[in-house]
Amino acid sequence: MLISLLIQAGKSLASSALESETLAADVKEAVSEDLQKIQPDVVADTIKRITPLALGFLYQLLIIVIIIVLGRKLISLFAKMLKTSLDRLNMEEGARKFIVSLVKALLYLIIVFIIAERLGISSNSLAAVIGSAGIAVGLALQGSLSNLAGGIIILFMRPFKVGDYISGIGVEGSVSMIGIIYTTLITTDNRKITVPNGSLSNAVVTNATAFDKRRLDINIGISYDSDINIAKECLKDVYDRDERICKEPEAIIFIEAFDASCITLGTRAWCKTSEYFEVKCNIFEHIKAEFDKKGIEIPYNKLYVKLG
Repeated sequence: MLISLLIQAGKSLASSALESETLAADVKEAVSEDLQKIQPDVVADTIKRITPLALGFLYQLLIIVIIIVLGRKLISLFAKMLKTSLDRLNMEEGARKFIVSLVKALLYLIIVFIIAERLGISSNSLAAVIGSAGIAVGLALQGSLSNLAGGIIILFMRPFKVGDYISGIGVEGSVSMIGIIYTTLITTDNRKITVPNGSLSNAVVTNATAFDKRRLDINIGISYDSDINIAKECLKDVYDRDERICKEPEAIIFIEAFDASCITLGTRAWCKTSEYFEVKCNIFEHIKAEFDKKGIEIPYNKLYVKLG
């Protein structure tokens, strides 16, 4: 039994070896036939057909690289020249940055169209794609675009500038930065407020520091028992002693109204805008001190309690 198994295994191995030799012979014959088909003329023709296409592609690629490199250098140079020109016009920093960025974007867009033409892409098709993308972005960013439009209006109309003290839409403070989308204010208690330009451009904004001088209006009530002339002399002395009050136009003092509980005296004087708040606070202090010296009573609500 064992001997018969060994004989069958030997036959199988011999058969496998014969099949392997036959397969190797067939592969060798096929490779020889393929090598015989590759003639020098065939290779040369293939190279001749491929070479012009490769050279054309490399030429186009080289031209595109030159356009990109040269275009970037020219755009950078033009942007520097434009920035220098805008600096001489004393334009706001935000407006300068916006104009330079816009011009650079337009010039890069021109380069894109030039490259597209070199690649055989129709400029009309490219413009249609860019236009469609612009519409889609515009619909998605409607609120931001209104702020952008407001920023452009503020930057070019210049209703206020950095450093001005403005009030409007429920906020007030000194302008620290005017951006293309937002304007930043710093309040008197050192808080930072960011206001969308869309809201700011459509609101009534008061610029308290637009001019070098500002009028100081103070109304103060005195009792009906007090002497009006003495009260007016006190007010005049207070304004005359303060060197920060402008001499021209000179301060005026008048009776504003006869109210139910007091006579209201009005005063109008001028001072430097930068000193307005300090002067106003000091004037109030000096008026109270002067009235106390001269016996001028400032009415206030009193409660009398009668006992017994």
